[in-house]
Amino acid sequence: MKQWVQFDDLPKVTQGDIIGEIEDRFDVYRAEDDLAGLVKPPIFLLHDMPIRSITGYRRNPSSSVVKKYVKMLDAGREAPPILVDGRKFIDGGHRFAAYVQAGRKTIPVVDVGRLLKLWPEWTQGRANELERVAQIAEAIYRDAMSRRVMAGFFEPPPKMVDDIVKWLLALVAYRYRLHLLNKIDDYEEIDWSDVVWKDYKTIPGDVAIGDMDDLERMGPETFIQKLKRHVKTLDKIIAASPKPVKLVTRKWQLAFKVDLTGWKYLSRVRAAGPQALKRALSIYPSVIVTARMGDDNAAAWYPVQRRIEVELSTLDRISLDYAKELRRTVRHEMRHFAQDFLGRVVGAEDKAGLPSKKIRTPDMEQSYGREKKYKRPPSVQKLIDNLEKKGITKDIFHDLDDVEFYTVLGRSLELMGDNLPHFEPDKRKAAFLSFVGAGPKVPGAYPLQFMTSLKKYAPGKWKKAVSELAKELL
Repeated sequence: MKQWVQFDDLPKVTQGDIIGEIEDRFDVYRAEDDLAGLVKPPIFLLHDMPIRSITGYRRNPSSSVVKKYVKMLDAGREAPPILVDGRKFIDGGHRFAAYVQAGRKTIPVVDVGRLLKLWPEWTQGRANELERVAQIAEAIYRDAMSRRVMAGFFEPPPKMVDDIVKWLLALVAYRYRLHLLNKIDDYEEIDWSDVVWKDYKTIPGDVAIGDMDDLERMGPETFIQKLKRHVKTLDKIIAASPKPVKLVTRKWQLAFKVDLTGWKYLSRVRAAGPQALKRALSIYPSVIVTARMGDDNAAAWYPVQRRIEVELSTLDRISLDYAKELRRTVRHEMRHFAQDFLGRVVGAEDKAGLPSKKIRTPDMEQSYGREKKYKRPPSVQKLIDNLEKKGITKDIFHDLDDVEFYTVLGRSLELMGDNLPHFEPDKRKAAFLSFVGAGPKVPGAYPLQFMTSLKKYAPGKWKKAVSELAKELL
C-alpha cells in the first residue's frame, strides 16, 4: 500500500539513513536542521516493493545485525523502511539482507530520489519544483552556506588582512626607524678621520659590529646616506598604516572593524539574509589585534575575546621575507576568525570551514595537548595519556585539530607555492610529492610536518590535503 509520510513520522533509523545520505553526498553537516521539526516537513512516498525488482545492492553487512532484524521479522514486526531511488537501492543494507534471509518477497521502502536530485536547488532557495517538500528560507540558506564554505582554502576577508598586516609592519618599522635615527645621530657625531679599520682600538664603541664592513667599503658618509634612505622607506610603511602608531613599552592594541570588502564569501553572507549578518556582527563587530615583541611572528586567535595576539620579531629589521611571513601568520589566524564568523552567519553549531565529517579527528582537539592549566575529567586525561604514548605531541595536536585543517593547508599552499618555482619544471612533481610525504625525499623539498602528521595519524585528511594542493600547484 502506497502512502505519503512526513519525515518526522518515519522511524528514527530511516531518518538517520536520509540524513547520513545527504551529508555524505553533499558534504554538509546537521542536515537534520533542514529536515526535522519543520512546520512543513518533507513528505516521502512509503510503500512495499518486490525485493527482486531492487537493483544496485552491493553490501557486506554485519551478520549479527542482520540476525537481529531477522528475529524482528520472525516475531511478526516490520523493520524500518530502506531507502531507494526508483528501483535503485540507496541505504539500509542490514534490513535488506534480513528480508532476503527471512524469505520475504517484499520490503518497505522510502523513495528519496526526488529529494536527492533536487537537494542542491532546495539549499539554494529554488525549491518550487519540490511539491510536498517544506521550504524554510533560513534553514535553506544555513545549509547552503555550511556546505559551500567547507570547500577550498577558506580565505579570510582580504581587506582586513591587508589592514592588520600594514599596521603590524608599521609597528616594526616605527621601532626600527627610532633605532636608525639614533644610529644616524651617533655616526654623524663621530670624527671618522681618526678611524683605522684594521685597528679596532680606533673604532668608536658606538659603531655596530655588523656595520663595520659596509662603513669601510662604502665610506661613512655614503653609509649614513643609505641609512637615511632606509628611514624614508620606513616612513612610507608607517604612513600606510590604517591607524597612527607610537612607541609603547609592553604591547600595542587596536580594534579592526569587520570589513568584508572583496571577500570570496560576501555574496553568500548576504544570501543568508540581513538578520543573519546582523547577528554575526553583533557578536563579532571587530577583531582586536594585540601585538608585542617576542618570537618571530608567533600568533593565536582567541574567539571569546575576538582577539588575535601576535608576537613581532625583536630583530631591528624589515625584509621582504619578513613581511611575507607576517602576512602568512595574519592570514592563518584570520582564517580562524572567518570560521567563527561564518558559523554565526549560518547559525551552525560547528565552526565553518571544517573538513567533511568522514575524515575529521575530533579526539585530536589541540587544547588537549597544552599544559595542564585546569583539571581534566578522568576520561579525557586517559585519552590524552594514550595519545601521548603514541608520540602525539603538542605540535601534532595542533596539526590534527579539525579547526586547523584548512588554515594550515592554506599556509602549506603558500610555502610550497613559493618554493616549487625554484625547481626545474621536470622536477617539480617529484618535489611536490616530497613536500607532501608521498614520494622519495628531494633536497630542498623535505616533507612538511603538517603533512607528515596527517599521513601518520589522519590518513583521510592527508589524502584530502594532497588532493587540494595538487589541484592548485600541479
